[in-house]
Amino acid sequence: MSKRIRYSIYAAVAVYFIGLIVFLPARLVVGFVPIPENIQLQGVAGTVWNGRINYVQFDGRALEQIEWQVFPLALLAGQIAADVHIAATAANPIAGSSHVQASLFGSVRVERARFNAELGKLSAWLDIPNLVPLQGDVVLGITEFELGSPVCNSLDSRVGIYEVKTRIGRQWHDLGDFAMQLGCEEGWASVQVNPENSLGLSVNGRFAPGNVDLGVAMRPSNTTPAPIRDLLRMVGEPDGSGQFSFRFRL
Repeated sequence: MSKRIRYSIYAAVAVYFIGLIVFLPARLVVGFVPIPENIQLQGVAGTVWNGRINYVQFDGRALEQIEWQVFPLALLAGQIAADVHIAATAANPIAGSSHVQASLFGSVRVERARFNAELGKLSAWLDIPNLVPLQGDVVLGITEFELGSPVCNSLDSRVGIYEVKTRIGRQWHDLGDFAMQLGCEEGWASVQVNPENSLGLSVNGRFAPGNVDLGVAMRPSNTTPAPIRDLLRMVGEPDGSGQFSFRFRL
């Protein structure tokens, strides 16, 4: 048997088994895969190649109408690659899509991701305490993220928060737009906030699960709502340039 025939047979067998895998019913696969106790799945439909989950709950948080499409040829390279889409529904705190790759050797990457959310709704879903009520449109773009310890091996992400409003007393105040850059520093996620905003707000630091080290500075100007300037004077004293500085460590 010639090498060409032998390789053709190997390729045909590989394609056959990949076909068997990707066209398996997703519900059947979920029934055999051990799922952590803190994760609950409902309404699994479609195939491994192209399927959806109507509802998933994890650690007290929930998402609905999640769809995926697997790229079968990635299996030949020892990877699982898929496009994942989270639908925009009234119940979902975030909506959007991303490309996800998982290596058989344990690496996980996210690329070409874009998600949209409402600031107040997302903060409540993430259980982030708000000192004052906030509203705004959040746009998260991830060029590249690779899972590492404790957070990342690489991260290139930008976050835009637009038309932000806060309520002090009974009145809502416009704060404008804010821009944030996320990166990776010694395995931690690093964050930088551009100070060109109505609050003169800048943030520099890094964070990981259970660990936060952020330097926050605010230099209010004439465009800063008066109630915000009054609130800042109640919590601290500015330096000679009029800047308020805070340090958050957890």
